[in-house]
Order: sequence, then C-alpha cells, then structure tokens
Amino acid sequence: MCLAIIAKSELSDTQARLIEGRLSAPEHAYDNGPPKVWHTYQQGLYAVVHTKSNRPVGLVEASGPKDCISPGWWLDNDFRSKGYGTKLIDTLATYLKSEGYTGAGRIIIQTHDHTYDIASQKLAERFQRHFIPCAK
Repeated sequence: MCLAIIAKSELSDTQARLIEGRLSAPEHAYDNGPPKVWHTYQQGLYAVVHTKSNRPVGLVEASGPKDCISPGWWLDNDFRSKGYGTKLIDTLATYLKSEGYTGAGRIIIQTHDHTYDIASQKLAERFQRHFIPCAK
C-alpha cells in the first residue's frame, strides 16, 4: 500500500467529497483529532491518500514550529487495524522531513471512549522515533 500526503487545498473535488462523506458517517460522529478541525483550520491540514485508488484513507493536522511538531492524525474506520496506521505515520514523517521539520513534541492521544488509545500511542512513539525530541 502506497500513501501520499496531500494538502487540503490541493485535493480534487472528488477527494474532498469522499472525505466529507466519511466524516459525516455515523461511525465517525464522535471521533476526535483532525476531523474536529477539518472545517475550521485554514492551514496545516492534509489528507492521506491511497495512491493506487486515489481514495483518502485519513487526515492529518500538522502545524507548528519546524523544530517541534506535534501532529494529530485520523484514520478512516474502513482502514483501521489493517496496517494503514503504520504506513500513515512513516509517510507523514517522510513528508514532514522533506518540508524541513526536525523535531517532535508531545502527541496528545484522545480517541473516543479510549477505543484506540493503545494503537495510537504506539503510532505516536513510532512517529517520534523519526525525529529529534523537543521539550514542547
């Protein structure tokens, strides 16, 4: 599975519609993280897109200083527990490094009803291993 990080402003109309449809799905009604700010933040939002199908599989919020980024991510329920989370993290880290990010700060885990806290914590640790730790 190959994933790409695409800025919200660069999404095709089809990709934007697919994201809107998934964010409004009942199973995502109480999700936290990037879905909560998708309609309000103007910068720092990205879609994670499966390159072969061109289908969005998740969202990322990544803004802040280049020496201490603390991103948030969301993976569509259809892609959870299938290895996409690990690939999302590695793809995100590669993308951010290409944009000049060097450090990672504390990543807050806040899944609905703590359902995915353990998996999310493992992904956060994986992300942080890609970067220099910072104190923020």
